[in-house]
Amino acid sequence: MTALSTEIRENPQRADDASPFSVCIVGCGNIGSAVVAMMARSQAVSTLILIDPDAYEARNLSGQCILRTDVGRPKVRAMAALAHRINPALDVVPIAARVEDVPLGAVRGVTALLSCLDSRGPRLYLNRTCQRLGIPWIDAGVDPDLHLVRVNVYRQGPDEPCLECAMSPVDYAALSARHPCDRATPDAAPTNAPASLGALAASLMVVEADKVVRGDWDDAAARRQVTFCTRTHRHVVTAFDRREDCLSGHEHWDVLPLGGSARTTTLRQVLDAPNGTTVRIAGRAFTRALVCADCGATRSVLRLESRLTAAQSRCRRCGQPGMVPVASQQLERLDAPSLSDRHLAWPLARVGLRDGDIVSVAREGHPDAHLLIGPDCAGNETSRNHSDPAPEEIPHA
Repeated sequence: MTALSTEIRENPQRADDASPFSVCIVGCGNIGSAVVAMMARSQAVSTLILIDPDAYEARNLSGQCILRTDVGRPKVRAMAALAHRINPALDVVPIAARVEDVPLGAVRGVTALLSCLDSRGPRLYLNRTCQRLGIPWIDAGVDPDLHLVRVNVYRQGPDEPCLECAMSPVDYAALSARHPCDRATPDAAPTNAPASLGALAASLMVVEADKVVRGDWDDAAARRQVTFCTRTHRHVVTAFDRREDCLSGHEHWDVLPLGGSARTTTLRQVLDAPNGTTVRIAGRAFTRALVCADCGATRSVLRLESRLTAAQSRCRRCGQPGMVPVASQQLERLDAPSLSDRHLAWPLARVGLRDGDIVSVAREGHPDAHLLIGPDCAGNETSRNHSDPAPEEIPHA
């Protein structure tokens, strides 16, 4: 497992900067690579945050806006270099990680988020993240078999429809479906979407993004999906309404600063906060035990499942990197009564939490308090790489 950056730095504002808008682009593939080139030319944007875990491959040359020299490079690094060539004054923040692994503080406060993903799960994650943080977002996609491009614009508000307002039980069942661009299936066939289709979707997305960052909601395609067929030239606009039974919950968070970093703040300090007897991080689970998929050996830990270190993932008995969480030992939240004094004295970093994470602290009968670990990013500060300290493991009884 690679550790994601969590050091927060301030984004200095230039004296002549008249466009303090920041945009986050998630996915730098068929659509995203074209979006980066266009957004770098925007006069309304001063900061781009790029998120993608992958590197470019030779097969991407025909469908993505890259050069042969980009093959083998992390996508976010190649795109950051492209954006700087276009606009040297642009502040570009490359984050080479899955969007689900990025601390929410890294994107909190951005003016808009642009989703250039083809996988349902990450798009649903972005939908709920943008709701909680109040970020308007735009989702674009292509269907090369049907020669279709589409763009959806989501404005945040209690009466605004979201991605999940249009989802059916069949859509939720398909969340487990894998796509060729997923890291879980690196040997799958490419999507084969032509660069022209991705560029068309990117153009529609950037047109809408320009409206969103400028606050031109009267002309933006909010509450609508715009679809265009390049084969028939048919253009369809579909309207959506807010569903009262939407499973997303349409939850908005009022985020407060925790007042300390993940390396210096202990679990006890968080759980002693007002309304705090349990702590969780939305969409992620902790684990208390690992099992080796190769030899069956077990090990006790206390760590976020998605942030196991390389040392934790390697089995001490057989030496293979096959340690995985035990399903029966999964915890959605940590609660004070179940933790020993030793655990309560651990810094948050030891259980996998990082600066920029937002933890939800709750007490029975009270609403959750949402606390930002570390400095407040608010769209003006960004994440940088460093390694998490090796966590202490819990010995077997």
